[in-house]
Amino acid sequence: MASSTASSALVAVMLALAVTLTMSRGATAAVSCGQVINALYPCLTYVQYGGNIPGSCCNGIVALRNAATTTPDRQAICSCLVSNLRGINISPYSLRLATSLPASCGVNLPFKIDPSIDCSRVR
Repeated sequence: MASSTASSALVAVMLALAVTLTMSRGATAAVSCGQVINALYPCLTYVQYGGNIPGSCCNGIVALRNAATTTPDRQAICSCLVSNLRGINISPYSLRLATSLPASCGVNLPFKIDPSIDCSRVR
């Protein structure tokens, strides 16, 4: 039952953040947090329960890599990921799945998906 509650909370946080942050895009970054959430939404079931990574999830990871063309873009993507990971009660298993997504999809992101990363240091 706690897993279902945590899953529902994760979905609610991600959707609320997507709506809120899409409306308040940063002046310097071309990538909004809403775009990050939309790109990674297909990964949600995998991060929650494991199994096979959907192709649409890996496509989202590729889209993020392709969108991360400038330092402000990379920092915006990083900040969105970190704030979402810090804002929910995620199990160690789900965190491990989330942090390994780029490598599992064969995509090299210019930063790690890690709730402890300092996104201001991402270049």
